[in-house]
Amino acid sequence: MTAARPSRSYRRSARSVPDREQTRRALTEHRYGRHVQADARRAKRLGATGAPFIVADGRYAVPGAQNSDTFLNCCAPPGARPTRSP
Repeated sequence: MTAARPSRSYRRSARSVPDREQTRRALTEHRYGRHVQADARRAKRLGATGAPFIVADGRYAVPGAQNSDTFLNCCAPPGARPTRSP
């Protein structure tokens, strides 16, 4: 996994992040690089091969684009989750 170029990320974030200088420093200083790489390694261990790939509660992997029912099932208590028929 590779991160986007800092200049491109900065331009995108500048539209939604109020503190542009803080954003620029975080990108150019690679402030969160270790966290991003750790997340990438964890995603790979969980089976992520592309995006989107959502992990709910650290236990449920939801690969690809899904409908809202799929995400709601991840949030439901275990006894309330529908079971798959064979």
